[in-house]
Amino acid sequence: MLGINKPSTAMAELLGFCDDITTQHAMQQPTGTASTVWEQILRRQGQVDKQYTSLKDLAEERRTKLQDTYCLFQLSREVEDLENWIREREKVASCQEMGQDINQVTTMRDKFRDFARDTGSIGQERMDNVNHMIDGLIDREHSEAATMAEWKDNLNESWGDLLELIDTRSQLLTTSYDLHKYFYDGKELLALLQEKHTQLPADVGGDVSTAESFHRMHAAFERDIHTLGKQVQQFQDSAARLHAQYVGDQADAIQHTEHEVVEAWKALLDACDGRRTRLEDTADKFRFFSMVRDLMSWMESIIRQIETQEKPRDVSSVELLMKYHQGIKAEMDARNRSFSTCVDLGMALLAHKHQASQEIKEKLIQLTEKKKEMLVKWDDRWDWLRLCEFCLYCAALER
Repeated sequence: MLGINKPSTAMAELLGFCDDITTQHAMQQPTGTASTVWEQILRRQGQVDKQYTSLKDLAEERRTKLQDTYCLFQLSREVEDLENWIREREKVASCQEMGQDINQVTTMRDKFRDFARDTGSIGQERMDNVNHMIDGLIDREHSEAATMAEWKDNLNESWGDLLELIDTRSQLLTTSYDLHKYFYDGKELLALLQEKHTQLPADVGGDVSTAESFHRMHAAFERDIHTLGKQVQQFQDSAARLHAQYVGDQADAIQHTEHEVVEAWKALLDACDGRRTRLEDTADKFRFFSMVRDLMSWMESIIRQIETQEKPRDVSSVELLMKYHQGIKAEMDARNRSFSTCVDLGMALLAHKHQASQEIKEKLIQLTEKKKEMLVKWDDRWDWLRLCEFCLYCAALER
C-alpha cells in the first residue's frame, strides 16, 4: 500500500505543476525590448512541457505497474489460501475408515454428508469469486495474465479432484452403511422370527370349544406374521443386491446370514402349519366325540322307550302301540344322516392317522354296536307286537 500511495502523491504534485504551466501559458506576451526574452521563455516553456508530459507518462506507467502488482499480490494470497483450504478438505475426503458397526458407520455417514454439503456451498462460492477476479484481471490485460490463467486452471483442477474425492467417499460410506445395515437387519429379523416361534403354545385344548378358540387365536397369529414374510422377502432382495457387489468372505457372510433368516422363516411356517393341523385335528376329534356322545345318548333313550312299552290288552291298544313303534322307527331313520356324518368323520380321522386313532376306533365300534343293539331291540319289539296283534285278533274272533 505504501508503494501505491507514493505514486499517487507524486501524481498530485504533477497535476499541481500542470496548473503552474497552464498559468505560465496564459501570461500576456510583452512588447518592445522584452520580446527577445519572451522568445527565450517560450522555448524554455516548450522544453518544460515535453519534460512534464514525459514525467506524467512515467508516473502513469509506474502507477499501473504498482496497481497490477498489488492485484497480483492480493490474488496470490487468495489463491494460496483457497489451495490450502482444498488440501485440508482433501485430507478428510481421503479417509479410508468405514466404521466397525452400524452405529459408527451411520455417524460417519451423517457427519460426512454435512461436510460434503458445507464444502460444496462454501467452496463453490470461493471458487466463483477467485475465477471472477482472475477473469476480470485477464480482461484488463494484466501483465501477469498468463500466470493467473495457470493459477485458475490448477485451482479448478484441484477443486474438481476434491469434489470427485467427496463423491467417492460418499459412495463408499453408503455402501458400507448398506452392508452393516444388512447384517444388523438380519440379526434383528432372525431374533424376531425365533421369538415368534417360541410364542407358539403346545396346548391344543381339552374340549371342542377350547380347541376352536385356540384355532381362532392361531389364525390371528398367522395373519400377524404375514408382515414378517414381506420383511423376509425384502431382506432376500437386499442379499441378492449385495451379494452381486462382493466376493470372498463378505459374499459368504452375506449368503450365510440370508440362509439363517430364510431357514428360521421356514421353521416358523412349518411350526404354524403343524400347530394349525393339530388344532384342526383336535377340534375334529372333539367334534367326533361330541357327535358319538349325542348319538349314544339318543340311542339309549330309544332303547328305553322300546323296552318300557306296555303290554297291549286288546286289538285297538296293540294297534296304537304298533303305530307308536313305527314312529320310533321313523325317528331312527331320520337319524341315519347323523350316523353317516359321524362315521365318515371318524373314518377320515383314522385315514389321516390321527394321534388319537385308537380312541377314535373304539368310539366307532361302540357306536356301531349300540346302533346294532337298537335295531335288534326295535325288530324284536316289532315282531312281538305283531304276534300280540295276531293273538288278540284271534281271541276277538272266538268271542
